[in-house]
Amino acid sequence: MKSYNRSLVIMAGMLILTLIINGCDKQGVEQKVNKQIRLLKHDYYKVSNSAALALGKIGPQTKEVVPALIQALKDDFGPRSAAATALGEIGPEAKEAIPALIQALKDEDEWLRERAAGALGEIGPDAKDGVPALVEALKDENINVRRYAAGALGQIGSNAKEAVSALVQALKDNNDGVRRYEETWLRPKKEDGPSRLRRSIVEALGRIGPEAKEAVPLIVRSLKDDYDPNVRVAAAEALGEIGSEATEAVSALVEALEDYDSEVGQRAAKALKKIKGEF
Repeated sequence: MKSYNRSLVIMAGMLILTLIINGCDKQGVEQKVNKQIRLLKHDYYKVSNSAALALGKIGPQTKEVVPALIQALKDDFGPRSAAATALGEIGPEAKEAIPALIQALKDEDEWLRERAAGALGEIGPDAKDGVPALVEALKDENINVRRYAAGALGQIGSNAKEAVSALVQALKDNNDGVRRYEETWLRPKKEDGPSRLRRSIVEALGRIGPEAKEAVPLIVRSLKDDYDPNVRVAAAEALGEIGSEATEAVSALVEALEDYDSEVGQRAAKALKKIKGEF
C-alpha cells in the first residue's frame, strides 16, 4: 500500500513539473515573439527583415504572429518581402493572410510579388481565392514572378483548375523560345530562367491532375524538350498525374522510355502504369 501511495505521489509530482515546464516554455515563446514583433518596426532593414523571418520560424505558436506579419506586409516601410516569406514558412496556418498576399501580387516591387506568389503556394489549397491574381501574375514582366505564380497554382492543386487554360497559354508563350538540340550542340550546365518556367508550368498542370487534360498535347511537346531534361522529367510526371485522361500521350511516353536521360525513362515508365491504372 505504501508503495502504491509513493507511486501516486511521484506521478503527481511529475505532472506538476511538466505543467511548470510547459508554462515556462510558453512564457518564453511569448517573450520571444513580442521581442521580434517590436523589431519589425526597427529602422535598420536587416534587423526588421531578420525579425520577420524569425517569426516565420516560430510559426503560429502564439496568436500574435500572423497578424503582426500581415501588418508588416502592408506597411510601406516594413519588411514586406521578408514578411511574405515568413507567411509562406508558416503555410496553411497563415490563411488569414491570403487577402494581403493577393494585394501584394499587384505591388510595384517585383521581389515582393515573387514572395507573395510563393507564400500563396505554401498556404496551399486554402489559397483558392488567390487563383485569379496568380493567373494574372503568369503574365508578369518578371520571369521569376511568373515561375512562382505557376508553382503556387500547382500547390493549390485541383482547386486551381480554372487556371488550366492560362497555364497552357503561358507554356505556349514560353515554348516559343525553346532551342532544339538539332539547332545547337550546347546543353545548359544548369537550368536557365525559361526552362525553369517551363518546368514549373508543366509541374503545375500535373498537380492539378485530370482537370488539366486539355494540356496533354502541349505537355507531350514538353516531353520532347531537347534543351532541358528536367522539363522532360516534369512532363512525364505530369502525364502520369493526369492519368487515364492522358491516353493520347502513350506513344510519346513509350518513345521516352529510350531517352538518353535515364530519369526521363524511369518517370515515363511510371506514367504509363498510372495511365493504364496499374497503380
